[in-house]
Amino acid sequence: MAEKRKKFKYRGYGDEEVKKAASARSSDFDSFLKNEYPFFKPRTGENNIRILPSAWEDTETWGTYWGIEIGIHYGIGADNSTYLCLKTGDHSEDCPMCTAASEAESDEERGKLRMKKRELCLVIDRDNEKLGPQIWAMPLTLSKEISQRIAKIIKDGGGDIKIDNPDEGYDVSFNKEGEKEKTKYTTVEINRDSSELHKNEKRAQRWLDMITEKPLPDQLEFHDEDYIEKILTGTKSSKRRGDDDDDEEDDSDSKKRKPLKGKKGKSKKDDDEPEEDEEEVEVEEEDD
Repeated sequence: MAEKRKKFKYRGYGDEEVKKAASARSSDFDSFLKNEYPFFKPRTGENNIRILPSAWEDTETWGTYWGIEIGIHYGIGADNSTYLCLKTGDHSEDCPMCTAASEAESDEERGKLRMKKRELCLVIDRDNEKLGPQIWAMPLTLSKEISQRIAKIIKDGGGDIKIDNPDEGYDVSFNKEGEKEKTKYTTVEINRDSSELHKNEKRAQRWLDMITEKPLPDQLEFHDEDYIEKILTGTKSSKRRGDDDDDEEDDSDSKKRKPLKGKKGKSKKDDDEPEEDEEEVEVEEEDD
């Protein structure tokens, strides 16, 4: 007698599975962030976000603003990986990447290795709220433009607004044009009407609990000075190794390599961590 076939039954999946898939790394190379939040990658065209408030305890180091200023070095080593500048936050170590940039022989190499400033923040993508809080290394020029918009609203008598207030905050919209170093952010606007973080109180509280349990500064992935030196000189690969000792590099062989300071070629850093070098923010005059 033939065995009875099992009937298919759709199980579905929840928000947590969606967030886990969205935050999965596309490579196992070094990153400047831990893997606890999905990366926010602005789409070409219109974007609508809600910036989440600060929820960390170390306000002496990081302040109470919604973002923290960080320094990033892109295109480091043979694998073109991305690293935090060791002078970020309360780190006072010498930064080998800053040294390499200052000692570079050409303007092109110096520009490639130099530190780029970003405003690291957590946001809700209003067009994809199922992902929950996402982490974004916002271009500093865009962060400044948002702050200038807020300052103008206050100056014009609009009140002391707090865009990150979970009860009476304001969504932010902008357009993205181009890619990489040709990226432009235009039509930056603060929503005229305040709103709560989410109409579903339980969902909003879940998001706030998450950013409290996993505060923004804790997401920073620092690598020590010796490790960075080895990456720069080519004596260590940035590719993360497993527990198998056979995967470790042979130092005797790697010492024969030429020093690599920002080797050209296709980047192997995460697809969700695009290098957007000094993006231009076009400011449009507001109607009186």
